[in-house]
Amino acid sequence: MRTSSLLCLLGLAACSQITPKPPAVVLAAPAAKDLQPGFTNSQSYDEWRASRWADEFGNQPTSAQRIAARDTAHTIAEYAASIDDPNLQRTSWVPHGPDNIGGRTRGLVIHPTRPYRMWAGSCGGGVWRSDTYGSSWTRLDDRMGNLVIGCLALDPNNPDVLYAGTGEGFSGSSVLSTGVGIWKSSDGGTTWSVLSTTTAFGNVSRIAIPPNNSSIVLAATSTGVRRSTDAGATWTTVITGVTSQQVLFDPNNASRCIAHVRSTAAGNAATVRMSSDAGATWTTTTYANGSGRIELAYAKATANLVFAAVDVGGGQLWRSTDGGNFWAPMTATGMDGVGAQMAYNNCIWVDPTNSNHLVVGWTSIYRSTDGGASFTIISNGGGYVLDEDAPHTDTHTLVADPGYNGTTNKTLYCCNDGGIYRTSDITTVTTTSGWSRRKNFYPTTQFQGVAGHGSGRLIGGTQDNGSFAVTMTSDHAVRLSGGDGGYCVIDPVDPNLTYTTTQFRSIWRKNGAAVEQNISGGVGEEGPTACTGFNTPLEIDPNNRTRLYSGGCSLWRTDDATVAAPTWIAAKASTGSAITAIAIAPSNSSIVWVGHANGAVFRTANATAATPTWTTVDPGTGGVLPDRTVNAITIHRTTPNTVLVGLGSFVAGNLQRTADNGANWSVVTGSGPGTLPAAPVYAIAQHPILADRFYVGSDVGVFDTQDNCATWSTPNDGPADVACYDLDFIPGTTTLLLGTHGRGLWTAELSAPGARSLGAGCPGSNGTPALTATPPRLGQSMGITLSGAVNGRPVYLLQGLSKFSWFGNALPFDMAPFGAAGCKLLMSPDIVREMTLSASGPVTTSLPIGSSPALVGQQFFLQALVVDPAANTWGHTLSNAMHLTID
Repeated sequence: MRTSSLLCLLGLAACSQITPKPPAVVLAAPAAKDLQPGFTNSQSYDEWRASRWADEFGNQPTSAQRIAARDTAHTIAEYAASIDDPNLQRTSWVPHGPDNIGGRTRGLVIHPTRPYRMWAGSCGGGVWRSDTYGSSWTRLDDRMGNLVIGCLALDPNNPDVLYAGTGEGFSGSSVLSTGVGIWKSSDGGTTWSVLSTTTAFGNVSRIAIPPNNSSIVLAATSTGVRRSTDAGATWTTVITGVTSQQVLFDPNNASRCIAHVRSTAAGNAATVRMSSDAGATWTTTTYANGSGRIELAYAKATANLVFAAVDVGGGQLWRSTDGGNFWAPMTATGMDGVGAQMAYNNCIWVDPTNSNHLVVGWTSIYRSTDGGASFTIISNGGGYVLDEDAPHTDTHTLVADPGYNGTTNKTLYCCNDGGIYRTSDITTVTTTSGWSRRKNFYPTTQFQGVAGHGSGRLIGGTQDNGSFAVTMTSDHAVRLSGGDGGYCVIDPVDPNLTYTTTQFRSIWRKNGAAVEQNISGGVGEEGPTACTGFNTPLEIDPNNRTRLYSGGCSLWRTDDATVAAPTWIAAKASTGSAITAIAIAPSNSSIVWVGHANGAVFRTANATAATPTWTTVDPGTGGVLPDRTVNAITIHRTTPNTVLVGLGSFVAGNLQRTADNGANWSVVTGSGPGTLPAAPVYAIAQHPILADRFYVGSDVGVFDTQDNCATWSTPNDGPADVACYDLDFIPGTTTLLLGTHGRGLWTAELSAPGARSLGAGCPGSNGTPALTATPPRLGQSMGITLSGAVNGRPVYLLQGLSKFSWFGNALPFDMAPFGAAGCKLLMSPDIVREMTLSASGPVTTSLPIGSSPALVGQQFFLQALVVDPAANTWGHTLSNAMHLTID
């Protein structure tokens, strides 16, 4: 057969870039409600987060988070300068939403004349903008330095000027201090800069600007009420010795304002303060009713009328008719069924056209049409079934459309733990109709644990939105379990078999369409015990799919996770400190390490025994490791004596490594520009192929090392410097899965460059042709060498994208029927390149690889076709093939 006949036989096709898709995964329909979100212990949640930030002495960060974010920016700049093309990233981040649920949102402002434009402040994902009435969203500045937005304010005289208060000052716990002041934008939120004189403000809960003077700005902060008379350039503290959560101006009198403050002295007494000179001086009003949170709202339609939704006895409404000085209760206590959470979720709105029309947002949403004398529930905590439009529980903000007039425009927006919701008629909306979720890609969900399967199914547990599943090809989430979702695992064989956790060590199993089942085993450490953490670690043995480990006060193990009622045993007794990290050696199921909230670390070499023997690596006090929360442990995949530990707090040295089973430790946070920022390390992952490449998730982004922890860099072009609570490689792949606490779910393909031989060639007159190639890398040319060709004869290099089929024909394709016994076409010849051997010796050539990050992980194949008339009737031989992976 002549060469031209061969080309006709092969039917050579044009090259096409085809990205293989994973097999389709069928997701189960949502199950009935059984774990309603919102009914959580917000104080326990905040204390769990705070324990991961505290140093050895229990201190919380003030400016430390901002400094860590600044160091992250320096690392990014150093990384960009170290490569030829600053846009070239080793990773290609792909967002996976979810697209039908948002995350906790406390700030929403709407353009006064363009109501389709609005800005939302998420509690972990930064500031977002919509130009479609909230039906789609775009994230703004990724590098603000703090993506925890507690409030937003729009200058009423210039809608291009926005203020963003950082940190969350709303909680039943007093241990949080994550804010770093106020950021300001003068271009509609495109760019932001920190107001340098505000960085010591702590949490900024509210910002207020009078309607007639843009120079005056008031801020309610965790360190007092602050006032600026030059649009934020400089500030004075006008109420000291308090923490404040709200301040607002009277819409009918720009000189009058009120504020809610709580004393920082013993008793933490809550009061309402009043000012008649635009916040310059303040007096204490008659309201003094406990220490709970107070949310205030002026009635624009009635002069001097002010309402207060207060955290007293499960919810109560108060009223003032003299501008906020004298207060009286309007209702009895106990309005809200979960009033204990009002320190966390509480808001009130008064119809600007009708002062008898009020809406109060607590765990549920209530409406009054008689000035607060009586209330009707208009939303009772829907939003739990992911595609349901009823608002999620835990209401934080109520904002009316700027054109609201009570007749033709009655639109009201609601922000809560599930994102942003809208009703076009607040006067008629009910618990079952009238609400819509503004859900199209507002991925501000706060993930606390993630897991993946090679089939493409991804699962994750989230703050107050339960646990759910998406796929690599669909961002639409499907519910797995409710409550506050935490750590989770997925069966390595069956992607429909998942294990998720909710607060205080509740473990839920779901198999396909079946309703989730609690399999915690009824042990005493399920629930808020003395040392069980809010989010508890859960791990599956990589070598035994029926073995799970769960951390409470004790380490719990089951060896029969798939049976109807698994049996749990205490594999390690309680030490009085919560277990916060579990690691199982990938190469040996007998080796397990655990870490505790007090910094203690233990290991065992007989973990599968009925009663494992544990060795104290660090006692938690006075040991070699710092006495900080152990957030993560990773055991080297081939050398189990080598272990990395990630610690909490905003101080240096949060990544430590031992190479001798814990006898000695070294800090491996890098050096110089390649140093990890001083921030908590929450997760550690080792590349499944490249042993020296590790990845860490920190409070300020993802970092990687290619030199065994000597230096670190951050190509965070996707998730940015958001807090990254969990990351790991999807088993059997080189895909890194990342769960962020405010920017949703991400993957990055981190394939190692590969060049391995596939199949065998067939002998010719000059021996069997042998093809070799160097690993293909982005932006470089790979070398190709062929030996065994015939001097002076043409050689054809076949290039293709498949080793399985070609135009419907299965591969390998046997060439024996064409007179070439033993010769097989091993890959699809989508492109053919001709090379001529002009002298004896091997044929060499090169193939340039493009620089697009989209090529990372792309696989293709090469095989050589050698013209050799003496070899067989066909007159050709074929070499082995090369299976190549781009990095």
